[in-house]
Amino acid sequence: MSPESIALIGAVGVLLLVWSLEGLIPQRLRLRSRSRLQEVIAASQPEPLTMFENSPLLDRLLGPLFTSWGERLRQLLKRADRDVEMLDQAGRPRRYRTVNDLYAYKILYALGAFIVGICAVALLGLGPGLLWLPLMLGVAGLFWPDLQVRRLINQRRTDLLAEMSFVLDRLSVQVAAGKTIDQAIAELSRRRGGLFTQELQRIAYDYRTQRYGPGISGAMTAFGQRYAHVNEAQRLVGLIAAAEHHGQGLTAGLQNLGQQIREQVEMTALSQGMRTPIFMTLVLGAFILPAIAIIIGGPGVMLILTQLM
Repeated sequence: MSPESIALIGAVGVLLLVWSLEGLIPQRLRLRSRSRLQEVIAASQPEPLTMFENSPLLDRLLGPLFTSWGERLRQLLKRADRDVEMLDQAGRPRRYRTVNDLYAYKILYALGAFIVGICAVALLGLGPGLLWLPLMLGVAGLFWPDLQVRRLINQRRTDLLAEMSFVLDRLSVQVAAGKTIDQAIAELSRRRGGLFTQELQRIAYDYRTQRYGPGISGAMTAFGQRYAHVNEAQRLVGLIAAAEHHGQGLTAGLQNLGQQIREQVEMTALSQGMRTPIFMTLVLGAFILPAIAIIIGGPGVMLILTQLM
């Protein structure tokens, strides 16, 4: 290992040591050195850091450190409102329950990827000319949580539509039998189901407690706000609002919407199934075929090299 690589690893170690000691400083002393602007920013962040809640020791040692870094990253990116909206659309997953958790994992992944890149460059003896590789890995780690949250949003939308397509048919049957839409929603909300059934339970509760005023339209509007990124949810809200305010029939509209959603879900599943063989072929070509080539052609190549030497 070259002296430059040893010096680089030592510098990274010293930097991590200083940052870890920063987290050991009591919170009382840290608040004295804060500026007024930082206090205002901290006061405007009601969502606490929860990634270490199951480990009190790590929470005490690393909690203040990641909270401080998260605040700085929040000021740098200036997209906290958008990130909060993304987390709401993803259903506040267990790992990213708060926006501070999201920023903390961004920092954790970025540091981890950067350290892995530094160690790889040092151990392989690639020299300082490839220091851009750890930086690129760090940037990739910084935005990795965003990709995970977007994937969760797409999965949540797929789950909602898959159940919604069949529940709307049941709603249309209930309405055709003479029940009002709020009675039909209350009836279906008492059954077991997935994400859309949980939303029906919430709608029924909001209507029963008149949280958004009398009528079912207020509770449906709140449902539409929670799923503003799902066009089918907006269409359902508009359909029920038109039926409540203008007396339009619901049976045919619910059946048509359910059929359209069902066809869309089937097309999505079909397209994903058609892409699967392509991915499998790429995996075979990238990993398995080179190994087969080495096993088959390796002895011959070694024999030729031995004869030439």
